[in-house]
Amino acid sequence: PDVLDTRGLVLLAAGDANGAVADLSEAVLDKSATKYLHLACALAANQRLDSARKALAEARRQGLDAARLAKCLSLDFLSVAARSTP
Repeated sequence: PDVLDTRGLVLLAAGDANGAVADLSEAVLDKSATKYLHLACALAANQRLDSARKALAEARRQGLDAARLAKCLSLDFLSVAARSTP
């Protein structure tokens, strides 16, 4: 699952939101807040906003906190997701 998470982020950065969603959906089988956050970004990039909200809610349930979210934001994940929107 960690490899799928990494590949999903690479696909997202390359503009392949569909491929990213596919990989990240499998990656979250090994549940973690960070993986659900990554999935939420890919879903948002794919205009699946309701699903993105659900993934973000699960990230919070898995322990996503403000510090971790700030770290992800500083790495510009959400900006990558926005750029890959068709």
